[in-house]
Amino acid sequence: MQSQIEEDKKDFCSSLIIKEARESGFRSLNFSEKIQYHLDLRKCENKIFVKSVRKEVNDSQLESD
Repeated sequence: MQSQIEEDKKDFCSSLIIKEARESGFRSLNFSEKIQYHLDLRKCENKIFVKSVRKEVNDSQLESD
């Protein structure tokens, strides 16, 4: 049971939507993916990682604009 809980926590920080946003930018996500992106970041336990992902995605989107 404990390992299942740990896997669930880990999945939020490394979800496919977060990876896609990091690679392609926030605007490449459709509406439902944008919502899931924010929910995954909120559920992620590692707040330093969340901060760095948000900064990276924002900076890459700013460069492409």
